[in-house]
Amino acid sequence: MPDNEGKKIRMVLVGYGGMGKQYAGMMADGGIEGLTLCGICCRNQEGQQEIRQRYPNVRIYGETDHMFDHAREFDGILIATPHRTHVALGVRAFRQGLHVLVEKPVGVSTMEAKQLLSAHRQAVETHSPMSREAGGRSRYPAKPAFAVMFNLRMLPVWQKAHEMIRGGSLGSLTSALWIRNDWYRSPCYHRSSPWRSSWTGEGGGMLINQCQHDLDLWQWLFGMPESVRADLGYGRFHSLCVDDSVELKFQYSGHLRGNYLASSGESPGVNRLEIWGTKGRLTVENNETLTFDENETATDEFARINQEIYGKPAHQSRNIILEAPDNTYRLMLQNFADHIRYGRALAVPGEEGLNALELANAAYLSSWFMEEIRLPIKDEVYQNALAAQVRLEKTLL
Repeated sequence: MPDNEGKKIRMVLVGYGGMGKQYAGMMADGGIEGLTLCGICCRNQEGQQEIRQRYPNVRIYGETDHMFDHAREFDGILIATPHRTHVALGVRAFRQGLHVLVEKPVGVSTMEAKQLLSAHRQAVETHSPMSREAGGRSRYPAKPAFAVMFNLRMLPVWQKAHEMIRGGSLGSLTSALWIRNDWYRSPCYHRSSPWRSSWTGEGGGMLINQCQHDLDLWQWLFGMPESVRADLGYGRFHSLCVDDSVELKFQYSGHLRGNYLASSGESPGVNRLEIWGTKGRLTVENNETLTFDENETATDEFARINQEIYGKPAHQSRNIILEAPDNTYRLMLQNFADHIRYGRALAVPGEEGLNALELANAAYLSSWFMEEIRLPIKDEVYQNALAAQVRLEKTLL
């Protein structure tokens, strides 16, 4: 039996809001092998009272300073706080040699997110396997782990789509169109927290919130584009300063061209990604069904041999059989625990969280400057442009 087989990773949840409450339940009920909830950092009295009732054996930290002062009592943190706090919390955790699992987005700007990535690299280099040993307790031999909660990657439909694309089932990719306007949110949602749906509090709108999941999947499936052009609607459906409507065009160096359309003000909505390649079309719908319309002859080969004026390749359509989906958040937590305990690959390493964020930052720049933005973006340019939006928002409120 490995030395770490019987030990559990002691996690502290930072933030006890909507998602935080779900994470608390998952970590406290014993459903994550090798991981346990030992503490929750929650500032408000109402939340603390609820924690005492639901989790009497879990320690409560009223402030992050209090939590970090007792860092030897736990092994890692799960950050489920407002977006603008993610980087600062992660940096402090890495300086203590702690493991970090952070909710999306990894930050609100590439400049800030790179500070977190740098802190992680430094932690990996400087914290020896036994550097956090205390009171004779043996610690895990893993270096500080860093992962981002992009849970949709754990769905069978996306894993199979990724496998088929990377395996060449579609041949050479030519086009991708994703319509994702099933994010309907009423004014009640936007008013639910003072930081939500604002440049000052959230660092943006749809692109920095809901669309982060899709932008992560996009770059995971297709890689990062060479450039982004955006047409964004600010307060198109509700009285907001931030974006609630998104149209993006992605340009790649080869034949691939991509289009992504999303909104949070339309209903009923659609969630459908169609991907074309020389060997056919792959359709992903509602995060659950996968259909492959496979050409009997690839389009490039058919173009070479066809002698009929209106000839076109025949194709066969089939539904791809998938495994039943599990709770993707639990799978992410289990993956995080397995990485620390056994060295298994992370589903979403922290470094990859930068990609979805950079696509969002590039789209904002494209909208503000009304031009196509090439990647990688200039971090300082975006940081200054975002600060300008914050100042403008304050004058309007």
